[in-house]
Amino acid sequence: CLGAGLLRMGLSPKDHVGLYGVNCAEWVLCDHALHAYSMVSVPLYDTLGPDAVQYIATHANLRAICCSSAVLPHALDAAAHCPNLQLIVVWGLQSPFTSPSFAGLSGQGMAMENADGISSGSGSIGNSSSNKSISNDSKNIHSITNSNVSNTSNRNAHSSAPSAPSLPHVPHCHVMSFESLRELGQANRIPAVPPSGSDLALICYTSGTTGPPKGVMLTHGNLIANAAGSSLCFPGILPGHRYLSYLPLAHIYERVNHVLLTEKGCSIGFYAGDIATLLDDIQTLKPHVFSSVPRLYNRIFDKVLATVRSEKTSATARALFFRALAHKKRYLIKFGDPIGGRLGAIYDRVVFRKMRESLGGRVIYMITGASPLSTDVMAFLRCCFGAKVIEGYGMTESGCAISSSAHWDYSLGHVGGPHPSVEIKLVDIPEMRYTSKDVVDGIPTPRGEIWVRGPSVFVGYYKDPEQTKEALDLDSGWLHTGDVGAWLPGGRLKVVDRRKNLFKLAQGEYVAPERVEGAYSRSPFVLQSFVHGDSLRSTLVAIVVPDPDTALPWARSRYGGLTRRVESDNDSDRTTNVSGSTTNAVSYNPSAPSANVSTTASEGTEATAEEFRERQAAEKAQAAKDALKQLEELKRVCLDPSFEAEVFASMRVAAEEAGLKGFEQVKAIHLHPEPFSVENGLLTPTFKLKRPQAKAAFEEQIKRMYSKIEK
Repeated sequence: CLGAGLLRMGLSPKDHVGLYGVNCAEWVLCDHALHAYSMVSVPLYDTLGPDAVQYIATHANLRAICCSSAVLPHALDAAAHCPNLQLIVVWGLQSPFTSPSFAGLSGQGMAMENADGISSGSGSIGNSSSNKSISNDSKNIHSITNSNVSNTSNRNAHSSAPSAPSLPHVPHCHVMSFESLRELGQANRIPAVPPSGSDLALICYTSGTTGPPKGVMLTHGNLIANAAGSSLCFPGILPGHRYLSYLPLAHIYERVNHVLLTEKGCSIGFYAGDIATLLDDIQTLKPHVFSSVPRLYNRIFDKVLATVRSEKTSATARALFFRALAHKKRYLIKFGDPIGGRLGAIYDRVVFRKMRESLGGRVIYMITGASPLSTDVMAFLRCCFGAKVIEGYGMTESGCAISSSAHWDYSLGHVGGPHPSVEIKLVDIPEMRYTSKDVVDGIPTPRGEIWVRGPSVFVGYYKDPEQTKEALDLDSGWLHTGDVGAWLPGGRLKVVDRRKNLFKLAQGEYVAPERVEGAYSRSPFVLQSFVHGDSLRSTLVAIVVPDPDTALPWARSRYGGLTRRVESDNDSDRTTNVSGSTTNAVSYNPSAPSANVSTTASEGTEATAEEFRERQAAEKAQAAKDALKQLEELKRVCLDPSFEAEVFASMRVAAEEAGLKGFEQVKAIHLHPEPFSVENGLLTPTFKLKRPQAKAAFEEQIKRMYSKIEK
């Protein structure tokens, strides 16, 4: 119905359509509708601002955008600068707006009788009656199965629509509600126009860490090949199993997960739109498959260990936990036994049961990707959560997965063998001293740049033949990943370095900053870091964002609070050299049969939708106040020289444990209290560091660090 509605609105097969918003049922339904009629979907991260949306809309020649009401203003801003963008379909409208019926919107003299919508020219937002029930379902997790799609969306997607005066006047762009489009399609059925395998399915825009985003073109054949290969890697996923979708669908990782799980006959539930309540969503859905990124798994690892080591945990409980963990880890590594024998089964019930229940108690697969996961965290997850932990390696250009660890392989320190959809070869990099003849610890260990070929590899960058030639050998089909790998015994691949973003120090040594930053991230004091170096210097320096969960307790234990003022001649130039509450949740439980959620208020009465929204707004306001207070506290802690010394000492330990060479270790740090984020322009929507922007933002601090080193 949706696809037919788009065609009735004047779109055609092969047209490019943006999908803009957080994960929800409407997002996926629109995506399927586009593919059913051979249109190309262009996913947009919901964190993108108007400039990025405008760039992608113009570059990709978007004819329409399907979006949530939360990002409607950005979509309209982009439409004002993109004459080809003629239609915006919006879901998640909350208030009962009224507007005149649209007539002749497709340019074909077609009238939409009683179809409510939005007129960007008049600034009025329409809303069909069916949408009223949707707005009342904003709390619950909503799922898609192969046989049923719930008419629901998540909290964030259904945030209040923007007020009319904020909507810009865009005469050439027509805006209508999701429900209106569906009604139009139902009233004007058009046979599907299924695509072929070679037809373009997606244009995924990469993060753009060093320049404008590049549009990765992936065909339907690319997606099917990668998902089919992944299906062989997960034999334990069965029809009816549940999956919680919270990683952004604009990323190829989550997109291929959806293709795989649909093929497997699984149900897909969507988180409520707030990462802070993700554990609540997990408890509600109780997923069998949980997919995340090392950033979250590292936080789980650090939080558990911090709790166990805290004064609130008894010495007996602490000793029991570490004894249980050591026992299971020994059995896992030595015998490949994830249970740990009879004693391990007892430990599972006594020590690790609550940890497993925190993920719903039914997880059989935990999947990690997008960046490396340390061996300590991998072993911890396998021992404590009782699930098969699968680590994958891939990139958007490869259609997602390049390699993944086998479900039966419990060895550590690698990303498994080649994915069934690709072949891999390593190509010598003489200038970095990586060759096929390398020997490590007396064992032949071929190393080189990872090249990939297969039916899942992309067809090129949209409108960018030069970049395509650099990344893809069009004659042979080999994709140059820019990553450096090593072959381990058993045909396992280990990613050891990065060819891209390398910089050369004055003495001629090459440094891969991502590897160095990854090593320092294992320090409990480091939340984020930016490592800098150049060919005119022989040393590295770093901007470090301390982890408040470690920094603030350290400060309180040291001087009993955070009221101490730290005097400094120049507070903005504090550099260290080498020498040197639980709340009662209230949820709204609508009568929709697909929700299957029933949570009541603390008084035992069911909360209304309005009460839930009011409570949610109050909690968000309080969270904002708490975050501001924490930032002010952290600013004061960062000015304490003894704290800087503590952070630096912890970073040295992390560097040694990671095996960093002397020239790879930073010689000075500057503590910065505010985290790098998408909002402050230092991270991409996939949370990758924008190095040029970071270098510009911290130019003065970098100069001061080098000056102090030279003194």
